[in-house]
Amino acid sequence: IRAMAKVGYEKYSNKKTENITNLKGSGMYFEATAAYNIYQKYGVAVMPAFYSKKFTYNYDGATTETKTKVKSIVLRIGFTKFF
Repeated sequence: IRAMAKVGYEKYSNKKTENITNLKGSGMYFEATAAYNIYQKYGVAVMPAFYSKKFTYNYDGATTETKTKVKSIVLRIGFTKFF
């Protein structure tokens, strides 16, 4: 069995899109992997992940900022190749 974890922080920014101005945001994530070797360098992996993102933006013509949060939990199962 092999295991790995990854933690990260991201910054988002966009000055102008179709109807949104001054998009700013940030996100944190945690990803883990546990894999079982089934044939030489190949295996089956289970990869749970947690993502949390926050955004602040203005719609065209709006006077106040809009704030939103997005949180998600993902469970991926698949084949992997070990290096």
